Amino acid sequence: MSDILILAGLFLLCFIQRFMIAWKNPTAFDSYGHLYFAVCVNEQKVGPFGSIHPAVVGGDTFNHPFLFHWFVGLLGREWLLASQKIINPVLDSIFLVFAAFVLLRNGVVQSDVINCGLLYVFTPLWFSKISVGPRIGGFTPRLLSEVCISLLILIWFYPAFDSGAANILLQIFLVVITLLSSKFGVQVVVILVFGGLLLIGPVSSIPILVLSFLVSAIVSKGQLLENLRSQFDHLKWYFRATNRGQIFAANRNQFSRLFVWELKGSFRQNIGRLILNWLARNSYTSTVIKAPILLIFLYIALTEHRSSLVDAQTHWPAWAIVIFVLINRPLFLFLGEAERYINHCAYLLVLCVALRFPEVEGTTYLKVLVIYGALFWLAEIYFINFKGLHRLEDETASDRCISILKAEDEDKVVASFPYHFVAPYRVMLETNHEVFFPIISGQQAQKNQDRYESVYPYLDLERLNELYSDCGVNTVVISLKELRLRYPDWRIPSGWGVQLFEVEDMVILQRPSE
Repeated sequence: MSDILILAGLFLLCFIQRFMIAWKNPTAFDSYGHLYFAVCVNEQKVGPFGSIHPAVVGGDTFNHPFLFHWFVGLLGREWLLASQKIINPVLDSIFLVFAAFVLLRNGVVQSDVINCGLLYVFTPLWFSKISVGPRIGGFTPRLLSEVCISLLILIWFYPAFDSGAANILLQIFLVVITLLSSKFGVQVVVILVFGGLLLIGPVSSIPILVLSFLVSAIVSKGQLLENLRSQFDHLKWYFRATNRGQIFAANRNQFSRLFVWELKGSFRQNIGRLILNWLARNSYTSTVIKAPILLIFLYIALTEHRSSLVDAQTHWPAWAIVIFVLINRPLFLFLGEAERYINHCAYLLVLCVALRFPEVEGTTYLKVLVIYGALFWLAEIYFINFKGLHRLEDETASDRCISILKAEDEDKVVASFPYHFVAPYRVMLETNHEVFFPIISGQQAQKNQDRYESVYPYLDLERLNELYSDCGVNTVVISLKELRLRYPDWRIPSGWGVQLFEVEDMVILQRPSE
């Protein structure tokens, strides 16, 4: 079979499979944020290494690795919003084809390349949108860092070019793109890549990694250093918040939550909650159910006799699994979703397994894993895309709220309770109003505004009048479900009027203009 046909077939398979997942997926909170950043970078003409001025009340400039946002922002607002669902499927498909090309040019037999492609495409961990942060279903830079680092590790064992200099330049390019596009990618470069090079090797790549940091700092005219400082401040805040149990991540892996069944809830709601708890909110159960290939890999790594090459390759996915276990410990939960570190070794992991199939029960494991993943994919497509189980409880309310805000003649300062009920990013992206959202308002402004939060992501509703007098917030969107849980005896304070009551389980309070 022609290599070109194999590459074309893998591209089509990956794109169609990924696009079917992203097709009807609702735009999530983080996706609205990254869409807004891309639009701001383009419309404010700050370039890939500048700072944006988000429409946040009392806010300062906002720093972030904007290279990815700048690139996709070149599409323009309308094209970007219209094409957001195909960007990551295309990116993942290009990655798969390039990785397959690298293997073929290094003499890996076609059947093993095809097996790698099938395992990568049909491992649910890498396509499922039932997740805390989907890599395909949502528009974020997370996939970019995952494919860049996966390629980086791959070409240490399978050079992409005959020229050594070209391979070094490609490594630098991949690290620079990661450092300047993704905050989480920076953590991966430091923890997974640098840590792995020190423990596993090849040690000869450490100077290349250091050089990549220097190139990033020079190309960004020092903006990398500002981004690193901002990321460090964010991690300190996240560390305190998780240790105090103030955010979702602090309770993510509590096994008692796996079996919660609310007697007052409907059967459909409880089943949906169980699915989320098992497949998204618990890192251990989510990873094992979505990536049974990890169990096969561990069996191979621990029991099979390996050649020195396969042995060296196996060390990197094993290192990612060690990081996964460590970061799932309560002390390190602030470092993000642990399974994402495994994602950055995805292709080498499937390669290690695929190369062992001829010696481990023939192709039985391969068939089982691919069929399992295909059935998982079909189930998501049917129940979520066509049965509408993807509709979040507050999604319709968010749509309705945005329509109301668009119809407002006067500019407002909008706050949401909780923030995720009607995403501040969406309000900024789709309306002309400002929002109250301290986390992106700048370090000093955030310190001043944090007192208006009871705990992230909830406003202190007892201080609405102060929020109005100090920050100008004159419109507050409240989830009645969350209100009943957190403020069961709360009453609307004086001076505020109900603009819309109990439409899609929400209330909009407004302060009349004075």
